[in-house]
Amino acid sequence: DFHNIFKNGIKINEDDKIKIGNNVWIANNVLIQKGTVLPDNTVVAAGSVTTKILTKTNTIIAGIPAKPIIEQITWLR
Repeated sequence: DFHNIFKNGIKINEDDKIKIGNNVWIANNVLIQKGTVLPDNTVVAAGSVTTKILTKTNTIIAGIPAKPIIEQITWLR
């Protein structure tokens, strides 16, 4: 976060990392929020919002918030 937000003198918007694995395909208009982990060989569908740690590789994720919708995919040749 670039701007600190405080409530009663306590910062309420702590920073968190984003990790994007190898061979991740991110479609148009995807929002990747802090704390997101995208594992290797993941496809993120257009318009999705990622908000959490995902662990399964070879997966298509989609939605708001994004979640796995299809597993065991291959898309690299």
